[in-house]
Amino acid sequence: MNKKKNAVMLADTRPSLVGMMLLQLQETNKGLFDEAIIYYIDEIPESNRNLMSSIMPCRFIKYSPPLPDRLFDLPRFKRFSKLMFVRYEMFSLLDEYETITWMDTDILIQNNIAGMLDLARITGYSMVREDPKNKTSKNTDYMKTCFIEPPEGKEYNLQSYLFHSGLIAVSDKLEERKELTKYCYDKTVEWAEILNLPDQGVLNAMIQDFDISVSPIRGSDYCCYPYYGRDCSNAAIIHAWGSNKFWNDWYLYELYPAWQEYHNKWWSMEGSH
Repeated sequence: MNKKKNAVMLADTRPSLVGMMLLQLQETNKGLFDEAIIYYIDEIPESNRNLMSSIMPCRFIKYSPPLPDRLFDLPRFKRFSKLMFVRYEMFSLLDEYETITWMDTDILIQNNIAGMLDLARITGYSMVREDPKNKTSKNTDYMKTCFIEPPEGKEYNLQSYLFHSGLIAVSDKLEERKELTKYCYDKTVEWAEILNLPDQGVLNAMIQDFDISVSPIRGSDYCCYPYYGRDCSNAAIIHAWGSNKFWNDWYLYELYPAWQEYHNKWWSMEGSH
């Protein structure tokens, strides 16, 4: 019987950010992932596919979310690409993989991240939990930030600490996985009018509905948010979530030159934007 693979899942409308993620993983965590699962909506040029596959074995999947088009006219859905919902597909792929790790593309990887996969192997599911110990930024955060108003029909604990959807690792130990993808899409439609952070709100509700035991990923170690004056030098991952990115914020651009080095390397390989 063939050993199941460990995969990283990536998606972005900009091929350069996907390519740079692959370069980062190859340099900092070579061999950790057997392949990259890359979701896309707009076709990725053949030249970019070849470049990506030269860095790491890649599986390309065209994505069409099973969601009504009307949802994407809602103000809070317009803020994001449809690709945000590919996170839901992690669960449906676990029959094929031992672990799948979702990573946002606005990050800089500095050190080994194998510990995240080990956390997922404990319970089947791991995410950053924005509690006093595991938070990514200055303040704790709560599930209520994902909703404009509470969902009807069930009383969720909206005061529970938020699970951050920018970094997720799951393993085939997750028993409920066959139901989770459909649940996520269904709840996205049901709650479309009241979701403030659509995918993140649904994933947090899912954890409560299925009573999933989550192994927390420590934010300061694996998802350090680089607010002004914060020392993220010891973090495996620096995550510039929010509006200030490595490519549009001079402070981050100057403080973390490694990001620009990966950008230059991708361009030197003749990768497109």
